[in-house]
Amino acid sequence: MRRQIPILFVSRVVLLFASSAIFAADTPHRNASGKWKLNLQKSDFGNTPAPKSGDLTVAETGDKLTWAYSGTTADGKSEQLTFDGLINGKEFPVQGEAQPTTVAYTRDDGTTHAIWKSGNQSWQSIITMSPDGKTLTVKNVGNAGPSGENVTWTEVWEKQQ
Repeated sequence: MRRQIPILFVSRVVLLFASSAIFAADTPHRNASGKWKLNLQKSDFGNTPAPKSGDLTVAETGDKLTWAYSGTTADGKSEQLTFDGLINGKEFPVQGEAQPTTVAYTRDDGTTHAIWKSGNQSWQSIITMSPDGKTLTVKNVGNAGPSGENVTWTEVWEKQQ
């Protein structure tokens, strides 16, 4: 059974956000630690069902990344996901997914990249942080649609503290 975008979205976003402490060669690395809230009005889920809510707590120290996501899917189900791993290009598990899911994070050129795998589905996320450190934008693309079709969606997260 194919997963719905909201669940994938949440896990990717959370993972991405957590790893989205962004750096550039001429700009110091910006740490994404803190609490983030999904802005549903600014996000664009295309033709996929948007979640009803999403909250993310990120802790980042060097290449160590942990995050916890809590939200409500489009169909009203509660979702809790966690990640504890490194930003080193190697796959680490996402806990709380119905189907085993992994994500591998890397950083370059001022962005954070994530490659997600869940069963026969895979997708990439590109995460950027605004210059003021208050907004994370996560652009996702992959075969993560309900029937395995290619989909794209953009999530906008706002820092709460």
